[in-house]
Amino acid sequence: MFRPERADVHPDRRGRLHDAVATLEKAHQDLAHEEDDPRVRGLQRDALRHVDVALHATREAIRDAGY
Repeated sequence: MFRPERADVHPDRRGRLHDAVATLEKAHQDLAHEEDDPRVRGLQRDALRHVDVALHATREAIRDAGY
């Protein structure tokens, strides 16, 4: 019996790491819009910093693994 593989399942770490980069880049884009409320700008800056740190770490993992 044929059982198709789920679309969201990756057979290897390489695919998952590259998907993580794409997701983090999208999160950065979503957060980077101009914020009108000055009370929220600090939170926005902190969130962007966390996403950028995660993005850097993921790219380093890809580089270190030779992907």
